[in-house]
Amino acid sequence: GSSWRKKIALEKDLMASLNHPFLVNLAYSFQNTEFLVLVMDLVPAGDLSEFVLTKKRLTPDQVRFILMEVVCVIYYCHTQMVLYRDLKPENVLIDADGHIRLIDMGLAARITKKTPLRRSRVGTDCYMAPEVRWAKERRQPYGLTCDWYTVGVLTYEFSAGTVPYAHPEDQTPSYREHDFKDPHAMDMVK
Repeated sequence: GSSWRKKIALEKDLMASLNHPFLVNLAYSFQNTEFLVLVMDLVPAGDLSEFVLTKKRLTPDQVRFILMEVVCVIYYCHTQMVLYRDLKPENVLIDADGHIRLIDMGLAARITKKTPLRRSRVGTDCYMAPEVRWAKERRQPYGLTCDWYTVGVLTYEFSAGTVPYAHPEDQTPSYREHDFKDPHAMDMVK
């Protein structure tokens, strides 16, 4: 329907306004009466969910490297007044040189100094910040902090091999200190 087309057009406009080495960038787009085609960078190496599943646990050095790049691209998005809101391993690709490339701006939102907060519940439950999860129900809007919370969830997942919460509605961490064999990994999640 037209709402779907509008959503894709908004995503295209957002992607066209961003350019960063850790984003899958929009090369160009075209449309006809039926289709809007987005031509983006090719990143054939796969996403981090595959990497996490096959390796089970990343080394602390790998975690630091990946997270350093995630922090860089999230910071860039925020400087461009964009909330990403869907950070998860499936949306982080690894390019041929071993660098990350963030994809899928479908849930991202442009913010302004006048309207820096959002109220919609969007994202993937086990990666969703509490303020996003409860924004509508508690009538408490959220801002840039929601993406930083998810960076913390990824830090835990990449170090421990599992997400920190067993159930989306449960805010009791499922981890224990002995889950981290390497003392440097434990330092990253304390």
